[in-house]
Amino acid sequence: MKRIKLVHLITGLGNGGAENMLVKLISNTDADKYELLVISLLNKGVLGETIEKKGIKIYTLNMGSKGSLLIKLKKLYKIFRDEKPDILQTWMYHADFIGIFIKILFPKVKLLWNIRHSNFVKGIDKRRTVIIAKLCGLFSFIPNAIICGSNSAKKYHKKIYYKERKMFVIPNGFDTNLYSPNSKVRKDVRENLNIPIDAIVFGHVGRYHPLKNHDLILKSFYKLREINENCYLVLCGKNVDMSNERLSFLVNKYDLKNIYLLGERTDIPNIMQCFDALLLPSKSEGFPNVIGEAMAIGVPCITSDVGDCREIISNTGYIIEEIDTINLTNALLKYIELSKDTKNSLSINARKRILDNYSISAIVKMYDHIYRKLI
Repeated sequence: MKRIKLVHLITGLGNGGAENMLVKLISNTDADKYELLVISLLNKGVLGETIEKKGIKIYTLNMGSKGSLLIKLKKLYKIFRDEKPDILQTWMYHADFIGIFIKILFPKVKLLWNIRHSNFVKGIDKRRTVIIAKLCGLFSFIPNAIICGSNSAKKYHKKIYYKERKMFVIPNGFDTNLYSPNSKVRKDVRENLNIPIDAIVFGHVGRYHPLKNHDLILKSFYKLREINENCYLVLCGKNVDMSNERLSFLVNKYDLKNIYLLGERTDIPNIMQCFDALLLPSKSEGFPNVIGEAMAIGVPCITSDVGDCREIISNTGYIIEEIDTINLTNALLKYIELSKDTKNSLSINARKRILDNYSISAIVKMYDHIYRKLI
């Protein structure tokens, strides 16, 4: 049987949630059924090498660099003319928007949008991104199908005129072998960071961005340590280090102890092993990868009530309805005061929930079903 040629067009290949979901999806897609290609509007980023090691061809357009935009668009046209794909799956608004023109130029190609954003936050989301997203809504009769990464994303995008009849919800999936409890790694990571094995460690994984609420995390940790000093905070993500002026200012202002700003890491499955609980007090999320990854390791989550966090976590962690310093600090204290048996129970149930509902194999089958329907 002839393989289906499937092109993934994505804005970039940095270490973000959508980008990592793409890597997980193509890593688990049946190579006997699909011939895969990836096109990055920017460059190969930090994930390009990972994709190429899987034998998947990558094209880059470097649209974020100097040079003629027209030449780069001509290159994109030539790729589609030569490769003749059956399906184009676009990831995030800029790629979705460009997908409109590819569909017009190559009408036989089945176009599948992939929406990863939940909702827009005024004053934080870029105005240009909001405009492009709303334009996509007006032209949402063009794609053959639209995948939303969360129920909250579908609900919100219906309000900005995306065609509901074309929308499907497929949540993120997780490699529960890669993300699984490992007591030896937990011990090793803590030793490397000089964290006592019996200390309480709260962790956060995410790039530095106003939506991620790093200020609130540091302020709440300061309040927490006024009450309980046997706790630690580990933060990692792009620009989350002491070279970040804002974070450095807050660490010095509050004279914070027992805090680690690790920057961007490629060993997140190991780093998460040392967490007792994951913090995600974001102002906006869709379906956060880090929640599923942490839960698969057996790390309960403490999050704001955004996106699909409540649905994912269920009764295995804590949802903070009104996110501020007092409420987040109280949630941290509440976790610390739990008995050892209760903490173990949360850990076991968190992993079980991911195994039962969000394994990568189940999610890949959902994508495969839509691909087959399109063809």
